Amino acid sequence: NASTSGEQTCFQFDVVDEAFGGALDRFARFFREPLLLESCVDREMHAVDAEHSKNLNDDGRRAYQVLRKSANQNHPFSNFSTGCLETLQVP
Repeated sequence: NASTSGEQTCFQFDVVDEAFGGALDRFARFFREPLLLESCVDREMHAVDAEHSKNLNDDGRRAYQVLRKSANQNHPFSNFSTGCLETLQVP
């Protein structure tokens, strides 16, 4: 599983001690040999959109968006920070 903030993405997984070496190697392959099949792109876009939709009524996230919008508009902090189907569409 993973979570992303403005500065970093944190990946986590659970594994028993005896399987750690093999699990870490498989996990590292996600970064060394990323695989994003075209057939999976639509599913991932909808997953991002669902997470965005879930957060629309979260007061903490709404307050954070107000902070972002009140920042210097020339600074990347002011940009939209998640994704939705509209922002993820390729022109």
